[in-house]
Amino acid sequence: MLTLLRGATNSFKTTFANRFFSDISILSIDNVRHMLFGSYYYYEEEALVSRYFYTVIRSRIKHGLDTIIDSTNLHADHMRQFINTANRFEDDYIIVSLRRDVKEAVDGSLVRGTPLLTNESIRKQHSNYDKYLPEVIEKYGDHFYEFVVTDEESLDDVYLEYKQIVKIRNKDEAILRSNKESHARRCNQGR
Repeated sequence: MLTLLRGATNSFKTTFANRFFSDISILSIDNVRHMLFGSYYYYEEEALVSRYFYTVIRSRIKHGLDTIIDSTNLHADHMRQFINTANRFEDDYIIVSLRRDVKEAVDGSLVRGTPLLTNESIRKQHSNYDKYLPEVIEKYGDHFYEFVVTDEESLDDVYLEYKQIVKIRNKDEAILRSNKESHARRCNQGR
């Protein structure tokens, strides 16, 4: 299954991913940038970073490996390429959208010392979270799940709900696959 994390800076996306998933399944464009160039904030070769990022994700989806994309993914278009790939390889996907109060996010940034992000840029991301939310829901509503997070401890509840969602979606996928197979057998018997 493909899981796309969505949320503004300091909404605990990376904390959620690192706490509940294996390192090998978590993909972050920041980590790819760091791996290729030794810096999370080197943007001069962003086209190369993006191609590599997508290639790894595509390969993981193609081979049926669970994949967590740790990125802001605020706009529906930011997720489209990954979702199209999941659909192409008949892999299910879900969007886990983490909402956090903007003041708490800004305060968290001060504690974390997030480089290159001003308080204003964090506020803008949080504004964009809401601005693009209707389009994300319109395009991907059946796969969209939003959670309000207040602190790191609230991630435990998010993960419990996430596991339930995945369990239900996997069960539904199995039923659909079984129905398709039954239909194909009946069609072949009629020949």
